[in-house]
Amino acid sequence: MTSISNVQSSILASLGSWRGWSAGGAARWTPEAPSSSLLTNKAIMECEQAEPFARTAVVGDRPVPVFGRPDVLDKPVENLSAGQVEVVARFISHSDGRVYLRLKADAGWVSTRSVEDLAECALSAVEEEASFEPEKFRTWPLKSPARDCLPALEEAEVKEVVVKASEEAAAASEEAAEESDLDDGAASLPDDEPGGDEEPEEEEGEEGMEDVLDEEEPQPQGEAATSPSKGGVKRTTTRKFRILSGRCSILSKPGAAQLRIPGQRSLQKGETFLADGVFWAPAEQRAYLRMTRGLGWICERSKTDLWRLAVARLTTRKAPVSKKMAKAVAFRGGDTGGVIRLKQQDLVKNRRGKIVSRRASEASKKKSNEGFRAWTAAVKRARDELGVSGFAVVKKGTPLYDKAQEIYKASSAPKQ
Repeated sequence: MTSISNVQSSILASLGSWRGWSAGGAARWTPEAPSSSLLTNKAIMECEQAEPFARTAVVGDRPVPVFGRPDVLDKPVENLSAGQVEVVARFISHSDGRVYLRLKADAGWVSTRSVEDLAECALSAVEEEASFEPEKFRTWPLKSPARDCLPALEEAEVKEVVVKASEEAAAASEEAAEESDLDDGAASLPDDEPGGDEEPEEEEGEEGMEDVLDEEEPQPQGEAATSPSKGGVKRTTTRKFRILSGRCSILSKPGAAQLRIPGQRSLQKGETFLADGVFWAPAEQRAYLRMTRGLGWICERSKTDLWRLAVARLTTRKAPVSKKMAKAVAFRGGDTGGVIRLKQQDLVKNRRGKIVSRRASEASKKKSNEGFRAWTAAVKRARDELGVSGFAVVKKGTPLYDKAQEIYKASSAPKQ
């Protein structure tokens, strides 16, 4: 028995030295710190779109919150202080425009951008190393076309908005659409946005143009939602927008959390709505448009891709410009909607008051002047050859006319 117990003790001692077992058996398995590959696999299990990314990150002076999963809307589990941390995985989120890093220390995920302002950097790479973020994720702040044409709203004004009931809101939406229907209107987008969602905003011409919403100029950002008019009465700046693609949820209040609520009423592609204010969320780099009559809020950008616009302002033309009026509209500096390519500087008004192409007009004048000079020279030469002096009528059938015509045709004939 003694020999058997000695053998057991030696086996336990060897196991203890190999895997952390003690000879007495009191302390069982003591796991070691997880390896980088194990944490990488764990990160991929937490987020399927994550990729291995072994790097060292530098935390700035401000504390950086750590989340249980790659989502800044989650409750932080702890905060990182200034210093360097090791990361094992990376997740690039196109929906909120952030890059998330999985910490090697079994804590969670951190965002490379500030939670309060997406344009501020919270984590940076070690010197002489490439950035954690792709180039597309460093183009901040994003441009908002709605902020250029609608008055900005403050936080206090946002809280006062109350969304109407579904039936009442739907009825009001239909009524608003009937009052300001823009048949065949085209949405306008900024130059720096991707295709399908962005085209330059069309200019308003005088011919065939009518603003069915408001004729006042867009107010600068930060001004109140009302502007003085004649008689001291204030009127609201209202603009009409169209849904570009997919569906846009009608939110009860602005915020990324509202975009994730299922079962909300929504507007389909091509539908229009009226907005009288815009709220800018710096933490999301999104603009939220306040619909008129308390119908709710519409997010300006897609909830699945931060760089894709979901709505765009409509042009104010009721009907497309006809070919007959296209030159008149372009001559006044208006937009023809692609009917003609001639601009204001390419057109001129002739002696009869007709608007014609400047290039064609100059060519016609040059041709006419050359023809008049050639005919005058032919008549003068014919008079000399026939010995005509004094006043003579140049009329068809007369010898002078026939001789002048012969000389003119000979001078105008192409030289071989």
